[in-house]
Amino acid sequence: MSIVTANESARWATLDMDEATEKKAAHRAWGIFKEIAAAAQEVIAGEVPEYRLALQNLSAVERQALAAWAGPGEVQIVLHADETVVEETGIAGLWFVSAKDAAYLSYSALPTVVTDAVAAISADWPEPVATDDVFAAPAIFAQVEHAAQTLDLTRVKSDAAYIVELTRQPLKEGDTEYLKKAFGLAGIDVHITGFARMNLQATAIKGVWYEEILNNAGQVLLKAYAVALIPPEVGVDRLEMQEARSKLTELIENVEMIAQGEQ
Repeated sequence: MSIVTANESARWATLDMDEATEKKAAHRAWGIFKEIAAAAQEVIAGEVPEYRLALQNLSAVERQALAAWAGPGEVQIVLHADETVVEETGIAGLWFVSAKDAAYLSYSALPTVVTDAVAAISADWPEPVATDDVFAAPAIFAQVEHAAQTLDLTRVKSDAAYIVELTRQPLKEGDTEYLKKAFGLAGIDVHITGFARMNLQATAIKGVWYEEILNNAGQVLLKAYAVALIPPEVGVDRLEMQEARSKLTELIENVEMIAQGEQ
């Protein structure tokens, strides 16, 4: 059965390629997807954390076609320190990674460039600097600190993060300033789309994230601090990756047909 949906067909139709160029792009993509499929089991089994496949040798059109055929995912991660952008594809566990001097596909639960950036965040807790007009912020900070020092933040887990909600708190302007200064930012931003939008920012304290959830009209539904090494919404679990292998197989079959001029 073909995996081509109406949306995917529309994306393919927007690729500005003549038949020869499309066949060449499909042949390159077919080889890439086959290589990923061959490495999948080792990653899913946890024998290796990640499989990388460099994309430098692909032309801009071939990269565009590869992205269109893989399809879009819901997660985008920006690492500001080295200007790296990580984007989920429509295949669970397959990510596009673009940096200043590199571009590659990562097959992983979460690319190591992200987990390494999180691991580099300091685990030290600062002494907050007092600001004027503060009411609830010190208690919120203390609650987050207690959770972070109580929970296991040594590994990424599938459990929901511990949440300290801000939306219904009686926050003054001084409270907001107090929390921003106390937690700081680590330069890791995550944007997740779906039925609602989630924005996550890693704070300068390992295991603490600032979280906002917005509806599709842009209205804020939730503001909170999330306590987890990495919130589970950011990556994928290995069961999802295993279940997506059939989709990858069907994608390979479809792209092979294009390469052979049969579609």
